[in-house]
Amino acid sequence: MLPAALGIALSPFPVIGIVLVLISPNGRTKGVAFTAGWLASLSLLTAVVLLAFEQIQDSDGSRTAVDWVRVVVGVALLLAAGRKWRTRPRRGAQAELPAWMSRVSELSVRRAARMGALLGGVNPKNVVFTIAAGSSIAELVDDGVNEIAAAALFVGLSSITVVGATALQLFAGNRGGGALTAVGDFMVRYANAITMVMFVALGGMILGDGIAGLTA
Repeated sequence: MLPAALGIALSPFPVIGIVLVLISPNGRTKGVAFTAGWLASLSLLTAVVLLAFEQIQDSDGSRTAVDWVRVVVGVALLLAAGRKWRTRPRRGAQAELPAWMSRVSELSVRRAARMGALLGGVNPKNVVFTIAAGSSIAELVDDGVNEIAAAALFVGLSSITVVGATALQLFAGNRGGGALTAVGDFMVRYANAITMVMFVALGGMILGDGIAGLTA
């Protein structure tokens, strides 16, 4: 599940979102709200995915359904990578960012929490990566306690950039602002390339695991 967790953690738009929230007026309070919304939403998504896999395995009685899910997820990620390649900014052009990013500084604390929840558990990329991680947990973990521990570890690893950025701003104050701005600028500049590379790497790996499981 580690590659899927890293795929979520390194996804550009949530990182850009938390950076913009933290450097906005009242950024510390809004950053904590964003992070809380992110963690709650991603935890709920992970729980729903694991429950779904339990139902699939109970009805199927084998690992075949899990492997087919991996194949579908892998193909979807590779197709998404191809789309990213076709729509990439041309040389010297600035990547086009979502319209909501221009309004981040105007968010209230409640709306910052809502944005964190949307980017954490409703973001389509996160849904796909969580399904990929859930397939690994469902395949390797049968005990309920260990499943909860694995899910908590996945959420923690997936949230390391969001939580880390918030902690940096809380404890480093103004000294952390420059680092956050630099990270945000880097993510804006290379968002398309980062996403495309993640999709290719993870899609190929997940597809390979699914095919290996079906042919074993």
